[in-house]
Amino acid sequence: MKNNLYIFLLLFLMTILNCCISNHQKETYKKSYKEKSISMESLRNEIRRDSTHYKLLFFYDPFCLPCVMHIDSFVQPFIASYDTSIVKVWLIAENHLYEEEVVSFLSEHRIPFNEVSHYNIDDTTHKFSCTNPNQWDNITNFLFDLKDSIIGLNGLPLYLISDRNNNLMIKDSVITKDTLSFPIQLYELSY
Repeated sequence: MKNNLYIFLLLFLMTILNCCISNHQKETYKKSYKEKSISMESLRNEIRRDSTHYKLLFFYDPFCLPCVMHIDSFVQPFIASYDTSIVKVWLIAENHLYEEEVVSFLSEHRIPFNEVSHYNIDDTTHKFSCTNPNQWDNITNFLFDLKDSIIGLNGLPLYLISDRNNNLMIKDSVITKDTLSFPIQLYELSY
């Protein structure tokens, strides 16, 4: 009986400690997180300016279950597999999100702010709007100057991986750790 009481108290204390750590971690993320809204034009310019890194652009919504699963199965291993001097990661949330949800999402999945760039899409152009059924095709074609050659991208999550010269190497919404092994041999990928 006494042992059960000790076990109960230990579990109770561990639960309280875990909540405190989680709240502290979320507050740390909140201090580090600076919401950055970006237009597609500005994002394209930023991607083009960088000719020293391979790039992963991960478009997501923290309320999207497949996005959550892909953060764990692909984005985290991708970040862990590469030196930031070789690969740059952009996490790009849809424009209807709020800071609190984004911070909770990134904190819960332990996404390191110092290793990724994070933006919210802020572009009112219908071409890039979530009301446009071709939104992701339009965004991909625009970012990489593909002259409307990409068709059929159907929603989130969406991964775009480009080489140092901003040539699109992979476009996919179903990449998993089973379809790619880490580290990916970036120089071998081709689109």
